[in-house]
Amino acid sequence: ATVAGACGKVGLDVVLLSQTEVGEVREAATGGSSAMPQKRNPVKATLARSCGALAAAHAAVLQHGLAQEHQRAAGAWHAEWEALCGVLMFAGGAAAAVAESLGGLAVDAARMRANLDATGGLVLSERVAAALAERLGRGAAHELVAAAAEAPSFWDALLADPRLGLDAEALDALLDPTTYLGSAAAFVDRALARYD
Repeated sequence: ATVAGACGKVGLDVVLLSQTEVGEVREAATGGSSAMPQKRNPVKATLARSCGALAAAHAAVLQHGLAQEHQRAAGAWHAEWEALCGVLMFAGGAAAAVAESLGGLAVDAARMRANLDATGGLVLSERVAAALAERLGRGAAHELVAAAAEAPSFWDALLADPRLGLDAEALDALLDPTTYLGSAAAFVDRALARYD
């Protein structure tokens, strides 16, 4: 059930990233819509999410069977067989569906960057506040960045505030999302090493 749930989470992310208003990924084998001819649904990601939910439902039956009368209950253990088969079946279905979804996933890096840029740098406000906290203290840095976030231009407000001591070059570096990936590289390397 946990494996199926993890696959369902990946499926949900693909579904959300595929939405028209986000548009950052597309499955290779998409499904049409009965109402909207132009629509391309991420069917494999949707299937992975569905299988994750169904595996959890079957796992609940198994969990319910933990409390039994005396040595072995009448009826409760009989329900376990179908539930066990179901959780295994749906976990396998979720894994197969998410593998197919990701195997042909097209990523639109330009759209991703446009979505990041649409906030005018606000998506990196935490990074700016953390960098300023070293000098100004956490509370003060948070307040100043929050105030700048209310301005029409986050970048201009940060640059204009003399308390922050940021020049254009330093500010551009802080607001560059390609250099703020946290532990992503380590996670990717670890996953690839396990795959190999």
